[in-house]
Amino acid sequence: MDLGEIISTLQERAETAFDADLFIAVLAAQVCRQHVLVTVDEAEQVAETERALAQIGAAVFGLQPLAVQCSATMTTAELTAALTTAPDGPATLAVLRDVGTASDYVQAQLLDILRTRAGPVLAVPVVVRTRLRPQLFAYLVDHMFISHHYDAKDAPAAPTAPPKTVALFPRRDVDRLGALLASIHISTEVRRYMQDIMVFLRMHRVVRGGVSSRATRDFELAVRCLSLLNGLAFATPSVVAVAARKVYAHRVVVVTDPSDDRSVLWGSDLDAVRAFLDQWDTELVLDDVLASVPAPL
Repeated sequence: MDLGEIISTLQERAETAFDADLFIAVLAAQVCRQHVLVTVDEAEQVAETERALAQIGAAVFGLQPLAVQCSATMTTAELTAALTTAPDGPATLAVLRDVGTASDYVQAQLLDILRTRAGPVLAVPVVVRTRLRPQLFAYLVDHMFISHHYDAKDAPAAPTAPPKTVALFPRRDVDRLGALLASIHISTEVRRYMQDIMVFLRMHRVVRGGVSSRATRDFELAVRCLSLLNGLAFATPSVVAVAARKVYAHRVVVVTDPSDDRSVLWGSDLDAVRAFLDQWDTELVLDDVLASVPAPL
């Protein structure tokens, strides 16, 4: 049974429709025991996205939905109380809103909770997409395994009533998938392709940072996971390209200050450089890199 058939079966058993791409993002994060960042186009779509995540978490994976509203006045103690679960408590999927408004201390505390696995099984910060990297604590952004853009306008409407918590896709099945990640074969040619993508990203004229060592590790993990979920025993260039977008879209730091552009050292006009930089965003950078790196045949 392929992934599409599995999703259709789960929707039928859950007696409700849910967004397949959002489900895959949640599943991939759980298989790899990581967390996912979700972006939306408008602030008004955050509530709908929260309901969609709660529906998938509860009605499919049996995770208790947990909504956490962050603010500029939130303290580290309040965040800890909201997220920390008892060892014998229910597994939770925490949706965090307005994380960017919280102080760096609170966001650092969130990072520590996720890093030590003292909180929810899956944490999903939901932020409004911008042209550049999300305005969050840098190390928290880097800790997010993948990012997923959720288009609430085109997705099935999530029910407003609280979903029933039923584990149609139980944790033991998720763990079985996780145990198979190491069996995915990455050939020498595909691994070289992955390395070239990382090098081209690091060397790109408008990239200032974000291609971290953790991102490199997550890139390979995402390639293995997406290959597995697509029923493949080996990684393909097309899977690598998708994984690159998922792993680096929220991490890449684009140059915004024209004085940081290396061409200024050779006499470029600052106004001309500024006009050039204003055309770029993280999605365009990834498009440019993937178009520049030849994929193996």
